[in-house]
Amino acid sequence: MTICCLDTETTGLEPINSGPFELGFLIYEKGLLIEERVFHLNPLNEEVLIHPEALEVNGVTEEQIRSYPPAGEIVPEIVKFLQNHTPPEKLVLLAYNAPFDYGHLGGLFFRCGFNMNDYFNGRLIDVLELVKKAKDKNLLPSTRDNKLGTIVKALGIEQGKAHTALDDIRATRQIYETIYMIERKGRI
Repeated sequence: MTICCLDTETTGLEPINSGPFELGFLIYEKGLLIEERVFHLNPLNEEVLIHPEALEVNGVTEEQIRSYPPAGEIVPEIVKFLQNHTPPEKLVLLAYNAPFDYGHLGGLFFRCGFNMNDYFNGRLIDVLELVKKAKDKNLLPSTRDNKLGTIVKALGIEQGKAHTALDDIRATRQIYETIYMIERKGRI
């Protein structure tokens, strides 16, 4: 099984009117990291807008996003990257709040004439849901919320710079591995 770990930094919350401007990918085959990549692009058009709260969270400016190459130029590079790692079976997607990242990548692909189903099998590993389940079983410490940054701190994982796609997906992968090890051993 090949797992594609993904984090997107977006211009808003809804894929219908926002889009990713930064995507971080980690590709794992049989548990080993094969490749990591980050892509920057400008998804803005008449439909894809910047929502001010997203800029605040991400710490970027509209000018920065507009300075990236247009989505139509970068999405074919992303597709080629995914094709290089799509084994005979399609990729499994792992993310923190996986439906969010999957939806934004799907919206981006659709707007650029590509289909997510060509690369992904539809199976999502949602690390946020794994965190909630592990907390329900008292396998993780209690925290005030389930935000990535909160869980990273609670587990003593280094995150790097929060709200950058590559650092966030590295932290997400470490949380996933930590939960896997805790469940195997039954405790932290």
